Amino acid sequence: MTFSRRNIASAKLTPQSVLEIRQLYNDGWSQGRLARHFHVSVITIGRVVRGESWQQYYQEPHPDEIRDSEARFMQEMQAKELFDELAKGEDAQGISKEKSEIEKVDEFIRQKEGGIK
Repeated sequence: MTFSRRNIASAKLTPQSVLEIRQLYNDGWSQGRLARHFHVSVITIGRVVRGESWQQYYQEPHPDEIRDSEARFMQEMQAKELFDELAKGEDAQGISKEKSEIEKVDEFIRQKEGGIK
């Protein structure tokens, strides 16, 4: 069911509250929390955030928001892949090898600094 302009007077939500619901949902509020805050059902909130109702008040996301969201997604995916590799132990030898090479470089620098004095 969609709202038409003629029955907006009987609606519990206003166009401003619909936009606010969508913004708060994007900011991380749960649908249950939004339902309690705006005194409507969770089903109503779900229809609002999915755009099934109040379509005429849908706002396209700003291009910067889309870009930021995509960047966050990519960072999360890379972190997950790294975590999965470490959890499997596949990269454990590579990490210890890098550490030993760093320790060798540090010792070489300490020796050179000792010789300069």
